[in-house]
Amino acid sequence: ILKSPRTTSFRRFNSRGEAVVNVRALEAVLARLENNVIKPVDGLGGEGIVVGPKTPRREYPRVRRETREKVTANPGPYISQEYIPISTVAGHIVDARLNTDVGPRGDIYVAPVPWGRALPVGGDGKVNIGANGKEVTILVVDTPVFNCMNAYN
Repeated sequence: ILKSPRTTSFRRFNSRGEAVVNVRALEAVLARLENNVIKPVDGLGGEGIVVGPKTPRREYPRVRRETREKVTANPGPYISQEYIPISTVAGHIVDARLNTDVGPRGDIYVAPVPWGRALPVGGDGKVNIGANGKEVTILVVDTPVFNCMNAYN
């Protein structure tokens, strides 16, 4: 079982049951921007994602201000996750995923071949198909026979 990264929601509910911003959580994450990824859970194509370690430090004041404004206005869809360096393969960062499905009777099916999303190491850290990432098949062999990342260069 793989551990999930520490995840923080910026939404809390007040005494009337209304969703409001969790200011303490937001400020704690913004204070440690270099260790966090902030993202909307309903985003596509890497839109709205802040990868703290990939953000130039000179941009931190602007990123903090803009993120604070967006999250305060609508905290529901935003979360933060602890930044965990992703695996690298042939000069690319790769987010490996096993496709899984739960059948109608609760049976769990796991694909025998992992897939990954890949992006050059020097990229913005958003391993996302819609943000210039590539989908790759991950093959595990005893002896390397083909570097599949070269097919994309």
